[in-house]
Amino acid sequence: MREKRFLLSALGLVLGLGALCPVQAQEAGFYKDLKIRLGYTPKAEDHLHQSSISYGLNLGYAAPFGKLAVELGYNYKAGDPYLQPVSEAPPAALSPVNQPLSGDSRRNGVEGFALRLSFQQAINEDWEWQAGLMLGGTQFKHEYVGDVQGENWTSGNLNSWRDT
Repeated sequence: MREKRFLLSALGLVLGLGALCPVQAQEAGFYKDLKIRLGYTPKAEDHLHQSSISYGLNLGYAAPFGKLAVELGYNYKAGDPYLQPVSEAPPAALSPVNQPLSGDSRRNGVEGFALRLSFQQAINEDWEWQAGLMLGGTQFKHEYVGDVQGENWTSGNLNSWRDT
């Protein structure tokens, strides 16, 4: 639900910006574009959402021989928190895990910036071909939130332990 609201607000932002910008025919000279890419995969993996969104600011120059462009973009793919089972095995020589008072919650995400360089040339009035190079990447982020403790945990008990 949160992701749908995010995508709808992003779409509203784009439509609002589009309404404020004058529409003009592409002629020779400098131009700028705001690009939005929406992605979807039928199978979610690594506890990530099935959809992703990216934004890009594209700056280019149109000449009679074609268009040269540079785009700086940002890609984001979120994930929801998920629970991981807590192992009952304690660290060596320590008291067993206190299951009712232990929990392990995690969350994954992917995000990153990219720089795209491209060249585009018209084939005819309706079709164009394009070639480019993308530099950059994404970072996979894994967050751990949890509290796993030994039975009868107290700071004075040398046999008890806690991992938060």
